[in-house]
Amino acid sequence: MWVEENAENTTLNIYPNPSKGIFNLDINSEKLNKADLKVIDALGKVVFEQQGINIQGSHQSSIDLSNNPQGIYFVIVSGDEYRSVKKIFLQK
Repeated sequence: MWVEENAENTTLNIYPNPSKGIFNLDINSEKLNKADLKVIDALGKVVFEQQGINIQGSHQSSIDLSNNPQGIYFVIVSGDEYRSVKKIFLQK
């Protein structure tokens, strides 16, 4: 269902996984300057969205999904010639 395409020298890390609701997102890239972030649930509903994230080498943020039910979520980060999809598991 999901395809992961990585630009050279770009990494996306999500932790802790599984998470109790709050997880950290680290993006490191030599080429990606701006990115969009979406978190969707297993049914395809967007539960979190942030556009125009300024990467400029690296970006760290914390995302709080603690008000969402437990289950599988997909974190999608996309930018110029880059798209990555990672799963995050929420446990209560």
